[in-house]
Amino acid sequence: MTKVRFDQVKVEWNPLPQQFANGRLLGYTVYFYEYYNWYKLTKSVSTSGPFVNMVILRGLKAATRYQIAVAAFTSKGAGTQSYWQHITTGCGGNLNELFGTFQVGRRSYYSSTLKCNWKIGNAGISQVVALVSLRELSLSYRSYSWFGYNR
Repeated sequence: MTKVRFDQVKVEWNPLPQQFANGRLLGYTVYFYEYYNWYKLTKSVSTSGPFVNMVILRGLKAATRYQIAVAAFTSKGAGTQSYWQHITTGCGGNLNELFGTFQVGRRSYYSSTLKCNWKIGNAGISQVVALVSLRELSLSYRSYSWFGYNR
C-alpha cells in the first residue's frame, strides 16, 4: 500500500494462483475501514475483472488510519481475506481560492507523528494575507529518564 495523495491510497496485491481459486476467478474485493472507528463500518471496492491487481481508494479522510484487506471472488462467492494491514493517510493540499478550509481529522492517543504540507496560492491577488484560525491545537512533549538524566 502506498499513499497517492492525502486522500488516496493505492492498494496492490499479487494475483491469486488458479489452483487456489475455488471456481473461475472473477475479480477481487478490497475491504477498508477507519481503524479507530468503534462501530467498524467496513466499505469495499471490487475490481472489474480477474486481471486487475491494483485499486486506488479515493475520498478517504485526511490524517486517518485505515485497515485494508483483499479477497478474491469467484462465481461461488468471496474467498478468504488477506491479513488486515494499516496505513495512515496524509494531510495537505493546494488552496488557490479567496476562502478555504484545511481540515485534519482527530488523532488518536496512539497515533504517530503526522506531517502536513499545504500550498497556499494567491488566487490572482497581488497582496495576500493569510488568517489562520485553530479550533484545537494539541502539542506534546515527551521525555524519559535514563539513569537519572532527563533527555
